[in-house]
Amino acid sequence: MKLFSWIIIFLFFSIETFSQSSLDSLNSILDKTKNKESKIDVLCQMSDEAAYISYDSAIYYKKAAIDLTNKSEDFEKITNLYLDLGKLHLYNGDYSKAVDVFKMAYEESLKTTSEKLQSLCIHNLGNAYLYLADYTSALENYLLALEIREKIGDSVGIAATTNNIGLIYWNLENYDEALTYYKKSLDQEIQLGNELGIGSSLNNVGLVFWQNEQFDSAIYYIRMSVIIREELGNSKQIASGYNNLGVLFRSMNNYDSSLYYFNKALVINKSTNIEFDIANVWNNIATVLYYQDKNSLAIKYLDSAIFISYKNNERELLKNAYKMMSNIYKDWQKFDSAFKYLNLYTIYKDSLFDENFSEQIADMETKYESDKKQKEIEIQNLAIEKKDTEISARKRTQTILVSFIVVVLLLMVFLVRLFLQKKKANELLSVKNVEISQQKEEIETQANNLHEAFEEIKKVNEELTVQKEEIDIKNKLLQEKNDIVESSIKYASTIQNASLPLQSKIDRFFDNFIIYYPKDIVSGDFYFFSEVNNEQTGKSNLFFIVSDCTGHGVPGAFMSMIGIRLLTKYINERKIESPAEILTMLENDVYTALKQDSTSNTDGMDLIICKFSDFENSDKFTLTYAGAKRDLSYYDTSKENITKISATRRSIGGNNPNNKEVFKNNELILSKNDTVFLYSDGLIDQNDISRKRFGSKKLNAILKENINKSLDEQKFEIEKELTLWQKDTYQRDDITFVALKLKF
Repeated sequence: MKLFSWIIIFLFFSIETFSQSSLDSLNSILDKTKNKESKIDVLCQMSDEAAYISYDSAIYYKKAAIDLTNKSEDFEKITNLYLDLGKLHLYNGDYSKAVDVFKMAYEESLKTTSEKLQSLCIHNLGNAYLYLADYTSALENYLLALEIREKIGDSVGIAATTNNIGLIYWNLENYDEALTYYKKSLDQEIQLGNELGIGSSLNNVGLVFWQNEQFDSAIYYIRMSVIIREELGNSKQIASGYNNLGVLFRSMNNYDSSLYYFNKALVINKSTNIEFDIANVWNNIATVLYYQDKNSLAIKYLDSAIFISYKNNERELLKNAYKMMSNIYKDWQKFDSAFKYLNLYTIYKDSLFDENFSEQIADMETKYESDKKQKEIEIQNLAIEKKDTEISARKRTQTILVSFIVVVLLLMVFLVRLFLQKKKANELLSVKNVEISQQKEEIETQANNLHEAFEEIKKVNEELTVQKEEIDIKNKLLQEKNDIVESSIKYASTIQNASLPLQSKIDRFFDNFIIYYPKDIVSGDFYFFSEVNNEQTGKSNLFFIVSDCTGHGVPGAFMSMIGIRLLTKYINERKIESPAEILTMLENDVYTALKQDSTSNTDGMDLIICKFSDFENSDKFTLTYAGAKRDLSYYDTSKENITKISATRRSIGGNNPNNKEVFKNNELILSKNDTVFLYSDGLIDQNDISRKRFGSKKLNAILKENINKSLDEQKFEIEKELTLWQKDTYQRDDITFVALKLKF
């Protein structure tokens, strides 16, 4: 008991960051607990709590639980405790210690009749060797675990072990064997119906086919993996699948498809805001651009990747980015810059090697010091025990002698005082009897009160239990409804995206880029494009519209669908050519459709309508523009400046009868080298971590600085600046930004 108390005191002062309230609560329970099994359970709870803060602390508590269990014959419990301890060492990066502990777990499991438990110990031992890159030992243990699991029909265990065997052969570049075991793992996951495991196994099989240059099979398996992950809604794994497809197509020299999948991965990574994944995709995109001889654009992506990687000390990413930078500057024959980045690459490559080597040396030194200190402690304990025995014997002799003297003295005092107190005691006896009687009555009254209070507490607890059960049922119903609503919204997003114009149709007439970031799954922003032939003149008019509906998410999406339908009716069916007239008709129909003359509905939209005409046989074209609270910006190449035309300061809808301002057309004659910009207010209203807006001034500065670059490079700069501005803040509104330049 004394040794146990010292262990708990030592552990308590070792855990500096453990939650004080949880620790106090568990320590209080531990102090009151007398049963050894209960103490073990409390220590395991303390280990679980500490694991969220410090693996070292969790390890200490788990060892204390094992110390109490050492003389127990519950071998399954001892085995599981060792398994937990080994996993903690594994998570803490102490792989050699994990090997030792998993071996002890296996030795204890042999004292049980559970072959499933024995195979679990062997499998975990294989995991530890795998982390140590000791593939031979890892494979031996995995094969032994697999033999037992196949014998007892442990399907879940078979799936896990065959997958890890495949991973070993993958690391050994024995891809045929890796494929064999990955397929075995896939068969088991399919039998179990484990969609998460099926997705991972399909991805692994696809990667093996990729290494064997069986590209059609690789594409099939990885795409199937992505489809399953999309159904599960795991954004990180979906992005990982897209990234794998990008790497696959890059190795096939299919750079367009590679960039397509890298950009899909980038969109998801930006939404999850995991900076490592964003920087990794930027590195991959830069590699494709390098292969396409687009070195200037590749450097832009590499700069962004290096910025994030350096901030987060992602050494592997920095190493790869610096290597690519060196190659680009070498191709440009800028050897000073090439040497600078090659030197940085070498520094980070060497630092990664030194760090791994230092960790191995540190593990060896730690183990040596630990063994040495343990022997010193054992010697000290023996000396202390001997000394304690001598002191105890001396104290017992002294105690007996002192006790005898005290007893004699007390007896003498007692006899002397007995006679003197006898008379007084008789007088006080009657008084004491009265007091005792009164105290008895008071105690009975208090007992009755306590009983009533206990019954009241019991009643309240029963009511709380009923309320908790009702709340649990309501929470479950709410979760089910939430799942249904979320599924419906995702399907609505598919419908909404189908309503947007095809990119191929826009590309036919314009060099362009489109930034379209919904705040939620569905968007209140939309863009509209249509080519309309004038039957009288035989000429074509091109309409491009960007709209920002009231709100975002589902309410905004409903308004966007109303807007798209009405614009299709005016432009494609009725052949109305005047943007101002289209705005006026849209105002009337929205007002009527939403019954804003008789209800409190104030929904509406702000939008910008551009008509491109007279562009067939000249270097000039006519741009007719009308806007409802959305201004038009364009770059005039002849004047080399960006000009803004103000919109009518009036929204469509919104139930504002006092605003009678008439929508007007603005007609411009522009050169085909000029660029037209249409956008909603989501970009300029986006705030940073200090709640400062991005603003029109910053946007115009970015456009002016990059106006002579290609539209792809302009898009990249806008997205990069938005990412750096937004950082850890949430997107506050839907974002749409369109740039158009006529091709002919």
